[in-house]
This record gives sequence, C-alpha cells and structure tokens, in this order.
Amino acid sequence: MVKVGGFLAMSVGAFIFWQTMDKIHVWNALRQDEKVFLSSRLHFLLVFSSLN
Repeated sequence: MVKVGGFLAMSVGAFIFWQTMDKIHVWNALRQDEKVFLSSRLHFLLVFSSLN
C-alpha cells in the first residue's frame, strides 16, 4: 500500500509540476510577444517622426 501511495503522490506531484511549467511557458511567451509588439510600434513611431 505504501508503494501505491508513493506512486500516486509522485504522479500528482509530477502533474502539478508539469502544469506549472506550462503556465510559466505561456506567460513568458505572451510577455515576449508584448515586448516585440511594443518594440515594433516604438520603432515605427521613431521612423515616422524622423521623416517629418
């Protein structure tokens, strides 16, 4: 019974770890996209303002 309990505990722990890493990965990707988007808008504004 102890082996089964340990297996279940490790399985649940691995699942929680996997889900947490997935959420962190998605958060980082969205944050990176936001940085790229803001950077491209800033670049566009700088180029456009230098033309005037």
